[in-house]
Amino acid sequence: MRGQQPLRIIAAAIAFLPACAAECCRDSVAIVESLAGQASVQSPDSHARAPVAGLEWLTAGATIQVGAKSTVVVILLNGHRYELASGAQATIAAEALTNTRGSIRELKPLPPLPQLAPMVDDSIATSAAVRVRGASEIRNLYPREGMAALADSATLTFSSISEARTYEVVLTDQLGERIARYSTAETSLKISAGTLRPGAHYSWRVRAIGPIGVVGQGAASFITISEQDVERRAEFARALEELGPVRSSALLGDLDLHLGLLYEAQQELEAALRRKPDHAIQHALELVHAALAERTP
Repeated sequence: MRGQQPLRIIAAAIAFLPACAAECCRDSVAIVESLAGQASVQSPDSHARAPVAGLEWLTAGATIQVGAKSTVVVILLNGHRYELASGAQATIAAEALTNTRGSIRELKPLPPLPQLAPMVDDSIATSAAVRVRGASEIRNLYPREGMAALADSATLTFSSISEARTYEVVLTDQLGERIARYSTAETSLKISAGTLRPGAHYSWRVRAIGPIGVVGQGAASFITISEQDVERRAEFARALEELGPVRSSALLGDLDLHLGLLYEAQQELEAALRRKPDHAIQHALELVHAALAERTP
């Protein structure tokens, strides 16, 4: 049914989101665009109410209540926007607000948020790369498992190895076929447009070459956003421009965080913070940093 589609969008995205981002948007069908004052939310399986914050994701069935002299604007995944004034209350549903009470008005809608189709392939195991005796592990590979990239603007980055004179990067497709090989002295490599296909799964490995041979190596995998979702994201971004530079950058950054586009999310949220210090934007940026931080055993 059409009303179930936004739920499938979020469920599909969960498989590839960084853990901290995935947990906070599980089963969500709306995001708080802005908050002036105070508001609270009650989840469908709890009697307790919790404070609402800007850029917070709201689950289906949650009830939001706006405090005195406060205003909240929420965006549903289908792009519908609602402004809830002081004392208003509503239940969040996939297609619209329900059980409404108080002053609530529908604002100009935005395009539907992009979806991220699952592309799980357990046959791909980047950890199976051949180890070289004495070689250090190259850390902080990006993008890596749980992260995504835009096919025409992907950049691979990794930490440096002090003994390295050059780095060899090999990019393979889902079938393990090599599609590109690079030699670079830099730890950031922009992939030429046309090399990657939208909606695909890729693996890559990097080897640090020093005076005595291989002195470091690392491997990772990532996905690219589908062509349809690239178009939806671009359409959504264009529509956001009407909301002003701060709000548009913050919303697009938070969306990209939950799509696994962490590089883009970081740039957009930092741009928003430079224009206006804001706790909600700062929190979203901290989520990006937490997702980018490499977990060690």
